Amino acid sequence: MTDELSGAGRPGGGTRAIGAIVLAAGQGTRMRSALPKVLHPIGGRPMIVHVLDLLATVNGASLEVEKPSWYSEMVWEQRKRRALIDNHKIDWVVMRNRLSHTDAHNKRHIEKILKKLASRISFRAAPGFGERVVFRELFLKGLTMLDLNKKGVGVKMSMSHVAARHELRHLIKSLNLPGLEDKVEKL
Repeated sequence: MTDELSGAGRPGGGTRAIGAIVLAAGQGTRMRSALPKVLHPIGGRPMIVHVLDLLATVNGASLEVEKPSWYSEMVWEQRKRRALIDNHKIDWVVMRNRLSHTDAHNKRHIEKILKKLASRISFRAAPGFGERVVFRELFLKGLTMLDLNKKGVGVKMSMSHVAARHELRHLIKSLNLPGLEDKVEKL
């Protein structure tokens, strides 16, 4: 399936054909290949490189960062403008989401690439949330992990809730938000 993506605001403008890319962890054995799934080429470049292009141009062969993307350039410009206006910094945080709970080769590759990107285009990489059913269950009830400490929410705490709450605490601690240091453990 192909769709057209507008190039408005992107250097060079125009449109380009895109397709759906579904990233899945694994070694690609059912694809009869020695390559992990995310390294399989689409349009001559590994799948993961298409995703990372939102942050920067990444060399498909070496997975090295070549240059910041148009999006990263826009964020950088806004950060400079804010500094000129009132000398405040914009803290850009990139968080991986729906991470597998098992260690995987591809997961480590992405961690390395994000670390390189973070230093190159000035963002902080925050720990992401795991793929947990509890997040979806809470969402359907209009709740978040922060609501579970309130009386009368009608959700019985399970080990899954405890693990999800730990991930939330870890994320909040990593953000170093002023005034929350002593409140994080109470979540």
